[in-house]
Amino acid sequence: TTTLLINNILRHKKKSVACGNIGYSICDAAITNNEVFVVELSSFQLCGVKSFHPYVAVILNMNKAHLDYHITEEAYYEAKTKMLINQKENEYLVYNGDDENVVRHLKGSAKRISFGMDKRNDYYYQKGYLYHQGKRIIKIAYDHLIYDKMASIVVGMIYKMPIKIMKKELKRMKTLPNRLEKIYGNIYNDAKSTNPSSTLNSIRQFKGNIILICGGIDRNEDLSLLRNDLYRLKKVFCYGETANNIFNYIEKNDVECDISSDLNEALAKIKQKKNDILLF
Repeated sequence: TTTLLINNILRHKKKSVACGNIGYSICDAAITNNEVFVVELSSFQLCGVKSFHPYVAVILNMNKAHLDYHITEEAYYEAKTKMLINQKENEYLVYNGDDENVVRHLKGSAKRISFGMDKRNDYYYQKGYLYHQGKRIIKIAYDHLIYDKMASIVVGMIYKMPIKIMKKELKRMKTLPNRLEKIYGNIYNDAKSTNPSSTLNSIRQFKGNIILICGGIDRNEDLSLLRNDLYRLKKVFCYGETANNIFNYIEKNDVECDISSDLNEALAKIKQKKNDILLF
């Protein structure tokens, strides 16, 4: 979402292209005549980084994930921050200053620009507006994409993009497929939520009565991240390789949970009432 929004903002004044982990490879993009490459990089891709140093690096959040591959939490964080180690003093690091893990793992010599809800950040959100050093910059609607929006605007400011262009792109911004995508009524598809951290962000968008459908490959994720927000869940339907882990954790925390062999079986069991949120 952030990658596409940044690209949509920059392309008004720059020859820019969105590429990387979003589906258009960096190699294919590299042979085009674009001057700015807005690249989404995963921790897997960053593992092999040696001399790479982006003009602007953006970090939205860091919560331990993919431990089936990285093994340890610190190894994961080290991979995520490899894009920072070669940055030069005339380059920029845009980061979420509200995220303690991000702040704790900052490195490199780039100019640091923070964003977030806390007024101590360089850019901060307050009552519908993004501020910079006490000055109101742009109006932003608050929703689950608020951090994506703030990061994108900061990058736009670095590239001296006109405020009217950024306002236009914020208005045009839509929820992408499989990212808390409203399917029908109170049914939402958040299939891109592949770890407890992103799942937590999703369930916090609703006030309650959530029927959660989840499961899949067991990546040794830390389900305890959900602990303080389990009260939002009415019932959980789980399936797949990680179903038993989910079931044991959810039941232990006094939330009703049901195991199914696959998604179709889970869907067949669900009885959704009018005010229930069905979140996949």
